[in-house]
Amino acid sequence: MKLRKTRTVIGTLMLAGAALALNAGSASAFSWDHAKSYQGARVYFEERGDIVKVCDTSKNGQAAEVNVYENSPGDVGYTMTVNTGAGTCKSHRASHGNRYNLMEGNNAYFNLDGNGGGSSYTYRWLNDH
Repeated sequence: MKLRKTRTVIGTLMLAGAALALNAGSASAFSWDHAKSYQGARVYFEERGDIVKVCDTSKNGQAAEVNVYENSPGDVGYTMTVNTGAGTCKSHRASHGNRYNLMEGNNAYFNLDGNGGGSSYTYRWLNDH
């Protein structure tokens, strides 16, 4: 009887360990095509599916905001703002509608602000897939 309990416990621990290893592997397997930070904000861009994610990375009391442009800065496609505190994010993807579907083969511009409009920085990445 004692041997059966030991085998059951060992089997359960092995299954739990395997499940943790699989979850950790799948979580770390995804890497973004592009990611940059500026003044308390971070923007991520995945070209396949046109996924854009903005995160607040600082406890500075300011929202993180990204303006997404196509072709040239000033040609605003859409804006995303995260004002729910450090460590929170917001994202959109092409499947959310036409305004989120960026043209393939064009430059995409991401104007990132994490300090309440004091300054911002524009990143340009080619959307080639």
